[in-house]
Order: sequence, then C-alpha cells, then structure tokens
Amino acid sequence: MLRQRWIRELFAHRKVGDAKPAREIFARLPQSAQSLAILAGAGVSLDSPANLLAGWDFMDSVLSRILPVEIGEDFRRSLIQVPRGRSFRPGEYIRFETLMMALAQSGIDQDLHVLDCLDHCEQPNANHYILAELIRRGAVVMTTNFDRLIEIAYQRTMAPSAPPLRVVYEDAEFQLDGAVMVPTLWKLHGSLSVSGQSTRASVQATIVQVLSPTMSRNKRKFVEAVIADRDLAIIGYSGSDDLDLVPILSDAPSERAMLWVNHVSSSVCTAFETASHFMANHRAITQYDVVGRDRFFFARGEVAIPAHADNVALVSANSAEIMVQLRERYCPDFSPPISARENEFGFRYPDAVRRYFDSWCKNCSPRPSSRYRLAIDLIQNRSFRPNVAQLRNELSRRYHELLMSPDATPEEQLNLLLEEFNSRDHPDPPTAESNIVNQKVADTLKKLIPHLPQHLWGTAHRLSACAVWNQNRRDEAEAIYRFAWEIDRKMGQISQELATLTTWQRVHGAMHP
Repeated sequence: MLRQRWIRELFAHRKVGDAKPAREIFARLPQSAQSLAILAGAGVSLDSPANLLAGWDFMDSVLSRILPVEIGEDFRRSLIQVPRGRSFRPGEYIRFETLMMALAQSGIDQDLHVLDCLDHCEQPNANHYILAELIRRGAVVMTTNFDRLIEIAYQRTMAPSAPPLRVVYEDAEFQLDGAVMVPTLWKLHGSLSVSGQSTRASVQATIVQVLSPTMSRNKRKFVEAVIADRDLAIIGYSGSDDLDLVPILSDAPSERAMLWVNHVSSSVCTAFETASHFMANHRAITQYDVVGRDRFFFARGEVAIPAHADNVALVSANSAEIMVQLRERYCPDFSPPISARENEFGFRYPDAVRRYFDSWCKNCSPRPSSRYRLAIDLIQNRSFRPNVAQLRNELSRRYHELLMSPDATPEEQLNLLLEEFNSRDHPDPPTAESNIVNQKVADTLKKLIPHLPQHLWGTAHRLSACAVWNQNRRDEAEAIYRFAWEIDRKMGQISQELATLTTWQRVHGAMHP
C-alpha cells in the first residue's frame, strides 16, 4: 500500500503536461481485459520482494566466473551489450539463450542449474499479483520467464471455489481456441517446474528452438492469433533475445495496438513515441541495421498502414507505474497483498548474488579446457574483426594444448578427436590413407566410450558413424547413426539429438528416421 500511495503522490505532483503520454497509452488500449494481451518479460520480476536479477547482470555474473583470463572485463561486457551502432552486426552480441545453450553443450552446466535461483524464488511482487488478476479477468498473459511467480501469485489470491490456473509450457499445448474460458498462463520459453514437478526439459527444448531461428509452429500460430485479435502491451521485456519472438511480433499481420514499455526511473516523466516517430529519429536506415526491440519498431513502421503505425508505440515509463494503471483500469477492486518476506537476491543483495554464483561455479568445477572452448564459441561471430581473430587464435592454441595434455580427461580426449576430425579433409571417394585415419578414429572411440559420461555417448557414436561412413561402409554407419540418435533421444539430449539428425541428413541427403 505504501508503494501504491507513493506512486499516486508522484502522479499528483507532476505537471499537467506530464499526464499526456499516459492518456496516449490508455487511449489505445481496450476498455475490457478480455480484449487485452500482455507479454511479460524478466523485468516484472526485478521489484521487491521478488528481487530477481536482470538478464544482463545474470549473464555478466556467469561469464565473469567461467571465461578464461585472456578475456578482459571490457571485452566480456561488450559481448552481452546490445549493439546500437551501425558498425556492429546483429550476431555479434550474445543473447541469454545463446549463453544457456553454450553452458549446456560445453558440459559446464549440463542441466542448467545456474537457473535454480529463478525456481527457488517464492515471493511474488505487485506486478505478478496484477498479472494473475488480469488472467482472471480474461486477459491473455504470455511470459518469457522461467520462474513460477505469476503462478504463485494466482494461487495465493485464488478463491476456494475458483478454477485453478492452467500453465501451458509445451509446444503442443499452444492452442488458443477455447482456452480463454480457462484461466491460463502461457509460458513461451518453458518453465523450470509446474505444480511441484520438474519441467526443466521444456526450458532446454525451448533454448534449442529459439536458436533454430524461428519459433516452433504451434507457438508461432498462437502468438500470431493473439496479436491479430487483441491489443498488446509488452512490459518488462527487453527484446534482446530476438531470435524467435521479436520476428513474429515484427512481421505478423495485425491492426491492433501494440505498446512496448521501455522501463525508466520514476524521476523521469513518461514519454510516448509512435513507430513513425521512432523511425524518423533513429540513426539506422532500415530494420536490417538494428536488432531486438528497435527492429520491431522499424518493421512495424515500414509495413503498417499509417493508422496502425500510430497505434504501435514505445512507451518510456516506470514499469511498476504502468502495472498500477493497468490494475486501476481493469481490476480497480483488486489490491495486491503485501509480503513481509523478501527474496534476498538481485541488485539489493549483491553479497547474496556473489555467493550464489560462486557456489554455482564451484559445483560445476569447469575444467580449463571447457572454459576455453566456451570462450572460442562465444566470440565466433566477431572473428572477422582482426583483434578478435587474434584473440581467438590465442584461445584455440591454449585449448589444443590442454586437450593434448597427458592428464586429459575422457571428455577432453573426445573433444580432441572431434577437433581433429572436423579440421581434416575427407576425400570422396576415400583413399587408402584416409581409410586408415578414419578407422583409427573408430577404434579409439570404441575404447574411449565406456569411460565417457553417459550424456556424451550419443556424441561419441555420432563421430564414430562419421568415421565409418567416410570409409564407404554405409550400412554400418547408418546403424551407428540410428543408435546415436536413440541414445540422445532416450536421455533427453535435445541439442545432441538435433546434431545427430542434422549430420545424418547431410551425409545421406534425407532426414532420418
């Protein structure tokens, strides 16, 4: 209540002219929550008492602990900074999903336990309670968040006879027809757990899909249907993970209002900028010069009819203030409960954040070679720049030294075989010399596989299949490819399963099985 009273007082003491942008916002939104859709990102979970960490700070906390010393602080932070100048290409910065995929594939954090802090938080803030109430009033609420805070808020304010919240997180369930009759939360990027059961595999699957480079069919059709039928408010979402969702928001047909809230501090007065004005004031020329949120406004401004372009706007405002105004419009009789407990995390508790990531890194215990391999992969898209190419060569040299060490683990021995295999020419038809080399790889793998952790068995068998295939022993190689695919599928190794299918398709010319 104190926070809400402070916000009301803030608005009361503003000049009359400051209220105009707020009027612009709500003039474009529907009168009923049943015509409203909200896309909520990680920003809604930053406020007390949830106190989760912003995506950029989360990524920096991870990278500062696992990258090798050759990666300096300034360069490390530039890797996760959204490029705003035309001298940088969109692929040069690391998205959150890119980093999570790299952690899983490198073996540093196979099950993504770095995300545990999101699942452990059970202190919703006012934003979560308002979103939960808007679901009850008929709004479609979508979120890219992995945490359970909206679900917890819904449950804590649920009347005894009210229907429970349905949580949709798997691709097959993204069907809008008839779903509006049941209170539903749509988790576009998966969920770490639902109703006490681990659903971590949905997060891993989503990360693979996000990097594929289009959203899966059901989710895409669902989002397209929502924004075609409802006015959309985007809150707490930076748009920096622009590999799957931003292209749909940018290109899907719609003449409904789309308002993207750009969070600013409470001391800055709200501003309202339509897509047309945004394009006119931007240094870029086309949508292909920009990324993330900026691409959305360029795309909408370029293709939209004038009347619709005026309904697509960037709203610079305090996100919590906007949430309070949404509550006052759509559920004025609802007051979010106040929690006496705080989640001791986020920027308010830097020591707790430091301890958490230190503990995570200690539990992962990444070997030096894993750190170098991760760094090489993360800077790959900047290697065309001379200074970065020089750094990458230095990292690669050190990485190979570690792989060739007498103390190399079975995992590192497998990585060395992969590196050497991928760097060699493979003549077709094979020569007597290439057959000898490939048979040596297959023999080495046969001895190595029993000593590898099970999550690498599929990778090792895939390499073995490649070595056998290159000897023109096609039927034998086909059987090994299938075996590798079955191993990864059985163990839920989605990224490795995809890699096996892709490799199999490439060598055979047809997708299997």
